[in-house]
Amino acid sequence: MNIKKALIFTAFITGAISLWSAHPFVRNYSRKESGSGTQNWSIGQAANDWMYFANNNGLLEYDGVHWNIYPISNYTNVRSIYIDRSSGRIYAGAFNEFGFYQRTHTGKMTYTSLSSKVSTADRDFSEIWNIFQQGNAICFQGNNVLFSYEHDSLKATRFSEKISAAANAHNSIIIAQQKKGVSVLNGNLQLPIPNSELLLTKKIVAILPVEKNQILFVSENDGIFKYDGINIQSYPTPADRFIKDNQIFCATYHNQKLAIGTVRKGMVLIDLQTGELVYANTNSGLQNNTILSIAFDRNQNLWLGLDKGIDYVMVNEPVYDLVGKHNLYGSGYTSAVYNNTLYLGTNQGLYYLRLPLTSDINTTDIQAIEAIKGQIWHLSVHENTLFCGSDHGCYLIEGQKIRHLAETIGTWALKPIPGRHDLLLGSSYNGFFLLQKEAGRWQFAHFVKGFTETGSNYEFDRQGTIWLSHWIKGIYRLTLSDDWKQVAGNHQYTIRHGLPANDNNRIFQYNDSIYMNTTQGVYQYQASSDRFIKSDVKRHPAFRHTLPYSRIIQQNRQWTWAYNNRVIKKITQQPGILQIDSVSFSLLTNKLIPGFEHSTFINDTIGILGTEDGFAVIKPSRATLTQPTLHVAIRKVYLTGVTDSLLQEYSPGQAVIPEIKPRYNSIRFEFNATEFRNESVVQYSYRLEPSDQDWSDYNSSNSKEFTNLAGGHYRFRLKAKNNYNASEGETMVEFIILPHWYETLWAKMVYLLLFALAFTLVVRTIRRHSEQRIERVKQLKEKELTDQKEKFLLEANEKEREIISLRNQKLHYELRHKSQDLANSTMNLIRKNEMLLGILQKIDKIATELQERQHDIGVQKQLKKIQDDIRNNIETDNNWKKFQENFDMVYENFLKRLGEEYPGLSSSDKKLCAYLKMELSSKDIAPLMNMSYRSVEMSRYRLRKKFDLNRETNLIDFLRQF
Repeated sequence: MNIKKALIFTAFITGAISLWSAHPFVRNYSRKESGSGTQNWSIGQAANDWMYFANNNGLLEYDGVHWNIYPISNYTNVRSIYIDRSSGRIYAGAFNEFGFYQRTHTGKMTYTSLSSKVSTADRDFSEIWNIFQQGNAICFQGNNVLFSYEHDSLKATRFSEKISAAANAHNSIIIAQQKKGVSVLNGNLQLPIPNSELLLTKKIVAILPVEKNQILFVSENDGIFKYDGINIQSYPTPADRFIKDNQIFCATYHNQKLAIGTVRKGMVLIDLQTGELVYANTNSGLQNNTILSIAFDRNQNLWLGLDKGIDYVMVNEPVYDLVGKHNLYGSGYTSAVYNNTLYLGTNQGLYYLRLPLTSDINTTDIQAIEAIKGQIWHLSVHENTLFCGSDHGCYLIEGQKIRHLAETIGTWALKPIPGRHDLLLGSSYNGFFLLQKEAGRWQFAHFVKGFTETGSNYEFDRQGTIWLSHWIKGIYRLTLSDDWKQVAGNHQYTIRHGLPANDNNRIFQYNDSIYMNTTQGVYQYQASSDRFIKSDVKRHPAFRHTLPYSRIIQQNRQWTWAYNNRVIKKITQQPGILQIDSVSFSLLTNKLIPGFEHSTFINDTIGILGTEDGFAVIKPSRATLTQPTLHVAIRKVYLTGVTDSLLQEYSPGQAVIPEIKPRYNSIRFEFNATEFRNESVVQYSYRLEPSDQDWSDYNSSNSKEFTNLAGGHYRFRLKAKNNYNASEGETMVEFIILPHWYETLWAKMVYLLLFALAFTLVVRTIRRHSEQRIERVKQLKEKELTDQKEKFLLEANEKEREIISLRNQKLHYELRHKSQDLANSTMNLIRKNEMLLGILQKIDKIATELQERQHDIGVQKQLKKIQDDIRNNIETDNNWKKFQENFDMVYENFLKRLGEEYPGLSSSDKKLCAYLKMELSSKDIAPLMNMSYRSVEMSRYRLRKKFDLNRETNLIDFLRQF
């Protein structure tokens, strides 16, 4: 039996079910979370979707993220509020006090008391229990008085009996009083409503105008009454017993739905068109059962003001909680309807609920099947038998009998074999097994041999081939033998056969064909190539919107579901129309069990989903793709630093653009968008103009800080999107960071003047620098010329020095040569004179001998002549003149200077001085001067006297230094 037939079957067996109700999801706001007092007496929603509550500690405000409390002027309990959306005022009433709250241009909430306008006689009016608007007047209802405030004037109407309720119904003020019934207030006159005697003894707690000028009167203990413009009659509802048993305290009406809050048992929502009931109480998750105030919000969900805390009840969502807050049964893995009973398989065991379900399911309504405990993997109905796959094997439930097939082990799932209603193929921890129906009784037949892999995700195709997805090994295509006892064909498909990965592949049926949902989208098997290929999204547009590795279920030809733990998509496909709803079921985000997502569709309007918290009821017909405006607000603006200071609170319209001193150039924005069902689905994008060119990426942070901003006019623009209902909103706030004193206009004018002066100075400086540069260039050129000249001179001097050096070298060489010549000539002269003297002495000796012998006189004369010539040669040597020249050259004109200094010196004296200058000894000098040694010594003595030398002065030293 395929899914379609199963759905038809379950629709038939549940045809008698008139109501499928469950617990709405509830969000709790405790006193600690909201920072408020006990008891919340009245509720209102502003135009920006923010919620306000009349709390014992004052006016309580909730913007979806932040809570704020604003005490009333006399700090008494606030009992009532009314929001005038046209003016933005929030009217409030307390004990002997009423007035209104309103924001200033900076967003600060301020309170203005109107009680001062009350006359002294009427000042003790006690509590203000209700506030409503009549035309342009705001009406404040007390115990025995009704104040009407219009055009800044106040009018009081007194009543003899206590008012139990009052309201503006179809432009008339309706008053309900015990013992006096209900009446219309016309000026100061009370006109009884015709035929209202039925209500004389009833305590009316709410007066609700409905369609067609009709009015509902809700009593405390006697039910509901309806006024049709002529008569007042009892108005029966499916919740009458609940209403009469639990003491009604408050009620509200919207769009054919009546919501009633009780003192004892929470609330009930009555759909006056269908009769459907939705209850919410502590079983559903309310903090307590005493409802002091109740109101619809823009999403048609309900806010409850409790005796302690505030609750948000999501009655208008397509998702409900089956078992409520107090789930004692574990996580939901599977479910099925059998014999007018809803069976639920969890990780703890098998449970059931009798159908039809009551509107208020209590935990005691869920019964355990004690014979089947532990993990339940699978429930399905085949041939009027309920099959249960569990951790302990396969169980059969036939009527009231439960039978365990002992041969089986842990069972993942069971599937009917195409064309064989008497056979079921089961998947166990150790492989496949076969169940067979014989003689009207299902029995274990045998295990299928030849294949030991296991898994719960397998399907038969039209040819009877088994397709099994293994969690890490890819896909198996299996064929069984004709006797079903073993696997005849086994082919494994992996990434080598076209799959994008070996793991995370889900097999599903779509239009009676087999497909694989992979990490890269939907694939299908191509027999001709024996490979997997990407499915054609043009042929199946729904596949374009499926989720990677998600469970895909085709509920019918119109609706396809794709879901995993993160997203649930409902894909509606009609001729020419494809609608994708990925937001309506967002309350179940992160609640499904990964890898074991389960759904059972009872019919087109009801489905059961397994969750980590149990089971959820989904109602697809309630899903809507409308995109209401998302109200996004910049909640607060702080100047940040060592300590933060609040610059501006929420200010719609921003009448005044704040100007910020330059030292406070770091700023933080706190913002929010009103999404009460799940604020985490709201994401924000922003940009600061003109600094940012692009919008930031969307993120869930609801604050943004900018630091070190320069002076200027800024616009902080904020966008928000709600992933729950795809709505979007945008807002902005402007601010000006004033320039520093050095950035002001006057400073800029001074800068301009300074710039002009500086420019002039710069021009002059440039000109001067230019002139100086020219002068420097000129000087540089002159210096270069001078340097060149000096260089030339240096080179000339160097050359001259070189020439002089060469000359000096030459002179030195010549001097050395002269000195050498002088020394040589002196030595030669000495040797010559010594030789001549020797010869002379020998001649003298010969002459003496000849004379003594008286030899030839002629010979003696000749000898005499030779002696005279030798002596003359010694005394008048021609070399003296050359000697004198050389000597003066070597000794710097010594003889010349000596003659000039001592003109009395004789030529012999000069010669002696020259020889002494040369440091010759007297012995060496004697032959040079042709005198004896003694004569030389005497000549030296005479020289000392001529030089006038004292005894201490050495003659040679004197001549050396001269």
